[in-house]
Amino acid sequence: AFGTYLMAADYGMLDSHVVGALWWDRDRGLGQIDDLLARREQANDGRFRATTVKIMLDGVCETFTAAMSAPYLDRSGHPTDHSGRLFIEPEELAEAVRRLGAAGFQLHFHAIGDLAVSTALDALAALPDDERRAARHHLAHLQFITPRDMARFAGLGVVANFQPLWACAEIQMEELTLPFVGAERALWQYQIGSLLGRGTRMAFGSDWPVS
Repeated sequence: AFGTYLMAADYGMLDSHVVGALWWDRDRGLGQIDDLLARREQANDGRFRATTVKIMLDGVCETFTAAMSAPYLDRSGHPTDHSGRLFIEPEELAEAVRRLGAAGFQLHFHAIGDLAVSTALDALAALPDDERRAARHHLAHLQFITPRDMARFAGLGVVANFQPLWACAEIQMEELTLPFVGAERALWQYQIGSLLGRGTRMAFGSDWPVS
């Protein structure tokens, strides 16, 4: 897709301005930052710019790969020994965020479990305040947000990027999510109105082509 957009911009075929998100490869570590800078330089004028980096922090709740701060439940409501996992260790993430933020990238985190959300907020909180607020970093999906993190979005100037289509009672929610998270965590899901009430900057999207 990157090459296609570059070509379309070079040939004057883009009818609108496009900001592309470069992919953070969780298997390559910090050594890929120079490559990301080089790719951004390739797309530094015209209608196509690549000024964002997307970082996948965890998976999804339905496959128990969303990173949670407490274990998933079994079908009988008892805690299991599994709480998902972070795809990037917090120490490596903090250094990546520091270096990418200093380089002027906007960061876009995939964060579904409450542990992933907390870890992303922790990494962003360590950035210089002016730098962080100017970049408008995004946390996307945000299925579970622990109560202690609710005020941090507005406090840090972080954008809460939701897919409102997912915030509904349907078969996937009722059969693949609610039985495995329990009543308390069920209330942590998709807290769009509560974050708006706290003055959080908000963005909505479809997550096409997933939705």
